[in-house]
Amino acid sequence: KMKEHYHKVLDETFFEKVLPNGLTVRLVPKPGYHRSYGILTTHYGSVDQVVRDKETGEEKTIPAGAAHFLEHKMFEGQGGLDAFALFMKQGAMANAFTHYFQTSYLFSASYYIERNVETLLDFVQTPYFTPEGIEKEKGIITQELYMYQDDPLGVSYQALNQALYPDHPLGVDILGTEESIKATTYEDLLLAYDTFYHPSNMNLIVVGNFDPQALLAVIEANQTRKTFEPPRYQRIEEEVTAPVLPKTQLERDISQPIIELAWRFSPQKLSGLELIRQRILGEVFFELLMGPMSTAYASWYQQQWVDTNFYQSYQLDHMMHHLAIHAQSHHAPDLIAAIKELLSNWQQNPDLTEEHLKQVVTGRVGDFLQHLNSLEFIAYELIEAVMDDYELADILTCLQEIKLSDLQDFGQQVLSGASEAVEVIVNPITE
Repeated sequence: KMKEHYHKVLDETFFEKVLPNGLTVRLVPKPGYHRSYGILTTHYGSVDQVVRDKETGEEKTIPAGAAHFLEHKMFEGQGGLDAFALFMKQGAMANAFTHYFQTSYLFSASYYIERNVETLLDFVQTPYFTPEGIEKEKGIITQELYMYQDDPLGVSYQALNQALYPDHPLGVDILGTEESIKATTYEDLLLAYDTFYHPSNMNLIVVGNFDPQALLAVIEANQTRKTFEPPRYQRIEEEVTAPVLPKTQLERDISQPIIELAWRFSPQKLSGLELIRQRILGEVFFELLMGPMSTAYASWYQQQWVDTNFYQSYQLDHMMHHLAIHAQSHHAPDLIAAIKELLSNWQQNPDLTEEHLKQVVTGRVGDFLQHLNSLEFIAYELIEAVMDDYELADILTCLQEIKLSDLQDFGQQVLSGASEAVEVIVNPITE
C-alpha cells in the first residue's frame, strides 16, 4: 500500500511507495491540470568517477563525463528505434539532463500517461547501446562541449568551478573533457550502468492528472516483470581537499568583463531537515546582505557597478559548499573590493534587521507558493527532496521559522571557515 502524505500548508497529497526492487515512487495527482510530468532519476552524476568491487575491494575509474555520455546513449532503442520517436508517437515530449549528482529522464504529456510512464521505465531500464554507437556518439558530444566553450558565460562558470574544486570531479565539466570523451569505452558505460542504474538507486516522480492507484498498479506490474542483478560495485566519494585557486584571468570576445567571485566553505555532512534548514539559512543570509532589496545592491546599482545580471547563489549539499557571485561590469576592481569588504564586516551590516528579514521571507514564501502552480517546478523540487530526504513542506516551515539570531549564528559559523576569495575575470579581448 502507498504511504499518503497530506501537506496542509501546501494543500497537496503526495503518495509514496518503495517497491520490492528498491525503486522509490512518488505520485502527486493534480486533478484539473491538462499536462503530466514523469521524471525517472538515478543518483549518479558527473562526480561519480571511482567505484569499488564490493567483494575484492578493487577500484576502477570511470572517465569524466561518462554519466552524460550514458544519458545520450540510453535513448537508443532496439533495432535503431529511439525513445524520442516512441514518446512523440504517444503525444509526449521527452528530454534528459545530467548534473553533478544525478541523471534524470523525463516526459511531459496530456494523454496516455500510464503508457508514457511505462515507456520511460522501459527505455531507461533496458540499455541497447553498442560499441559502434558509442564511437559514433563521441563526435556529437565533443561538438556539444565546443558549443559550451564558445559561450563566455559557460566558460566563466566552468572556470569558477575549476578554481573552487581543483583536482576534483566537481571542477571538471559535466560533459567531461575532449580526452575523457575520446577515452570512454563500451565497457566503461556498461560498468557505470550496472553500478548506478539499479532501481534501488533510482526514483520515479509523476505529477499531473491521473489516478494514483491505477498508475501505481501499472508501475508495479512493469517492475515485477523485470529482474535486476544486485550491483557488484559501489560508489566511492572523493573528498574535496585541494586548496582553491585564487585568481583566473581569461579573454573572450565580449563587450564588458564577466566577474565570478566565490568562497568555498568547510564541507558539511548534512541530510534531511538539517540540510534544507542550513541551505535556506544561507540563501536568506546572503540575500539580506546583497539581494535586490539590500542597501549594498542599491548603492552598486546607482554607481553603475552592477546591472540586472548581478546575482549571488549559495550552494550546499554533501560535497559542494560555497557562495558564488556573478556580475558583468566595467568596474571589476571596485566591485570586488566592495563585496569583500561587505563580507568581512557583515556583522555591522545595516540590512541584518528583523524588518528586512520579514520582507525577504515573505517574498520567498510568496514565490514558493506561486511556483507550486507549476507541475514542472513540483517535479524538479521533488527530485531534490527525495534524494536529500526531506519533504517539500519543510521548505516553507524552515523559511517561516528563521530568526535573526539563526542568521547571526550562520554567519559566525560558515564565514569563519571560508577559503580565500576565488576570482575569475573574463576580459574583452584587447587588440
